[in-house]
Amino acid sequence: MRPTLPYHQVNELSLICSQPTGHGSPGRLDGELSLGADPNSQPEKARELLSAIEPGWDGQDPPPQFEQYGEQFQPPIYCAASHLNNSPKGKSEKAQMVFSLLRHGADLYQEFPQALYSPDRSSKPRAPFPGEDPPCTSFPEFPTEANSLDREEENQHPHFSDDEWENEERAPAWGARHVIHAIIEDGGCLTPLIEYPGFLASLNLEHRDPQGRTLLLSACRSAAGTDVRARTGFHEVHWNVEDISPESKIYPSWDRVAGPTESDFSSPGMESLVDMFLRFGADPLAVDY
Repeated sequence: MRPTLPYHQVNELSLICSQPTGHGSPGRLDGELSLGADPNSQPEKARELLSAIEPGWDGQDPPPQFEQYGEQFQPPIYCAASHLNNSPKGKSEKAQMVFSLLRHGADLYQEFPQALYSPDRSSKPRAPFPGEDPPCTSFPEFPTEANSLDREEENQHPHFSDDEWENEERAPAWGARHVIHAIIEDGGCLTPLIEYPGFLASLNLEHRDPQGRTLLLSACRSAAGTDVRARTGFHEVHWNVEDISPESKIYPSWDRVAGPTESDFSSPGMESLVDMFLRFGADPLAVDY
């Protein structure tokens, strides 16, 4: 069985929020919401998956990771906060959609299902955890253009053998997440949320997700890193240090020895997310379940 195409959003509003820049998504979303579309509506299958999640699904060591391929049930507000295009226009469109969804009552603490990462199902391996041996099986290298879906269809997905296609794909196990925690952990862009009137004041800092994590604990697991500015999303982080320009403003600029001062907080989000939550009163001694 061939793998499901990546990023297949089941929710119609989520699909709109996931479109590339320049497709008129903010206008389409506004139109749907104005006609009465519920920003918190979930497909029937999402509700069925949540009710069927196995007890103890989160009891793995190390903690489970979530699959980004196959059917996705992230609510629209999650998709709107996920920056895949860092152009000014792309950021502007995403911000418009975040504001529109919040105005219409999008629930940042909504629960949704997401498949758990499994090496047997994923199209690419995860990175080894610290102290863990790297995978023994090597994966073939392909030209960049071979990564496109069209190219894979033309070549019948050459990196999968005929035997693998014939084997029945194992059904994924599912876990549960909450929107705001998922945005933080996946390195979504929080700038539109931070700039939305009343967002920071209304944050429930000690809210627990299905794995027992507070917002501070989720910030400690951010894919973008715990030391980047709160306004920095995963796709804005430069992993190659040599490519970082002097104009890059992804890290806090205060004295790392003396620590931050009040003057460093000229606007929300200029410090790291961890520092911001601590400044607002998050419990640094909180532990997950």
